[in-house]
Amino acid sequence: NADVNPRIPRKSDLGHVLMKIHADKDFVLPEVVAVKDEVKAVGASVFRGDKMVGRIGDLELEAINLIRGLYIGGVFTAKDPDPGKGIIAMEVNSVKTKIHPDIQGDLPVFNVAIDIEGFIVESVMSQEHGLFDKEHLNSLEMAFEQKIEKQCDETVKRLKEDLNADVCMFGDHLRAKKPEYWDKVKDNWRVVYADAGVNIDVKVNIIHTGSAR
Repeated sequence: NADVNPRIPRKSDLGHVLMKIHADKDFVLPEVVAVKDEVKAVGASVFRGDKMVGRIGDLELEAINLIRGLYIGGVFTAKDPDPGKGIIAMEVNSVKTKIHPDIQGDLPVFNVAIDIEGFIVESVMSQEHGLFDKEHLNSLEMAFEQKIEKQCDETVKRLKEDLNADVCMFGDHLRAKKPEYWDKVKDNWRVVYADAGVNIDVKVNIIHTGSAR
């Protein structure tokens, strides 16, 4: 479930869904399929109010959870920047997300800071005995930062341009932190949202390493 798998949407009961529809809010609902003797999540449907506008996959759900501060924990992989070193896996220990809206001209810009702390759990064809020097760790942190930023940027781009669905709840941050501006745009929010700026800044801190093989 979503408490152990960040690529599954948070649980939504019927009452919560009805409240979203009544308020004309955007939201996601999990899609599942029966695989042999188990039910498997395969992504989510995206809704604008009472209208389904598209589907998103596991990686996009993961990015949404990161941006919304709902990420519980999981594993990211990235290619080791050192030539011939293979793939690195990082288990996430904690995530802190802050969203700061700003107004530039007539449009909002959302600055999203995502701080991730984790440790290396697996290194295929990498350093022996799980030992990484500081320079190597810095390069690994940058590799994870770039990959996760790209994942979040691509997700936001699709949500804004293709689906026009504010499932990352940027409007709520605008209403809470820029109430005067929100009062001006709330009745036309989806049009404004499509042109809003979103800057994703990911910082990764690898606190220690596990084993390598």
